[in-house]
Amino acid sequence: MRENPSYMAEDLILPVPETLSAVYLVPSALDGIAARKRTDTVLPEQVPDPVGTVARKMLAVGAVDVSALPSSAMPPLPAGLQEHLGVTPELIRTVTAADSFVAFSAAWPPGWPPVHESVARACAAALAADLAAPVVDTFVPKVLDPRQAITTLPGADYQLKLTDWVL
Repeated sequence: MRENPSYMAEDLILPVPETLSAVYLVPSALDGIAARKRTDTVLPEQVPDPVGTVARKMLAVGAVDVSALPSSAMPPLPAGLQEHLGVTPELIRTVTAADSFVAFSAAWPPGWPPVHESVARACAAALAADLAAPVVDTFVPKVLDPRQAITTLPGADYQLKLTDWVL
């Protein structure tokens, strides 16, 4: 097969933003201040290290934003997609019936490990586990059981399955 230089390039340059962000939601009527305090309290018992400690430190210094949002401020959850992703009807109903959410967001420069993802997810999952509520990954979007959200966080060696990270 011959190469055609008219459409081949030696270098491929892709734009990369200076920071990447992650946002996770938990159905709850807590305000941002109460949610931050409760998350700080439950993180050590819900999320193992090293992610638990990193999340708690970033939460303490304000690197994780915690705010309350009314459900009217967000687009509707694509329930059909959730069913195809294997989300239980109970979790879907809990999210679609919620009047308000606590949002956890974090931003971090691109690189490995994806700190912003792990920390925002850890905070949201810790609060969700304490409240027996689901977690919504807004990027996919996908509703997660809080235990699933915690067990798919990176371990002590910061190794994780590629499918967990991509999804």
